[in-house]
Amino acid sequence: MKFISLTDDMFDDLEEDFHSAMNGGKVRSGNQCLFFPHLTTTHYLPYRAIAHAFIRQEDVPSRLCCGKAHFDQIYLVTIDCTGTERQTTVDSVDIGKTLLQVIAEKNPIIKIGYYNTK
Repeated sequence: MKFISLTDDMFDDLEEDFHSAMNGGKVRSGNQCLFFPHLTTTHYLPYRAIAHAFIRQEDVPSRLCCGKAHFDQIYLVTIDCTGTERQTTVDSVDIGKTLLQVIAEKNPIIKIGYYNTK
């Protein structure tokens, strides 16, 4: 598997860290970084490069054959030290909260939780 860094930080031997990482849907949390697996490559974001992280829940209204329904979409949002925001789908709010706890344990200076910056 090919690993691509989302920052200037490069790591070697990420294969073992990736396979032992906690699975949160489209994101995995390892010992050194968050992994974002794709079809043939995996992007990674080191914990030390994350400045802010929070979960976002969006309502997705849908039309079905029998009427209308609302579904919730849960995202893990990370903002790195350069200000780049990345949004990744997670399976549930509980998994999102667990990922936030892991991120906070790996790098205690990260701002956790949403706040309005305007």
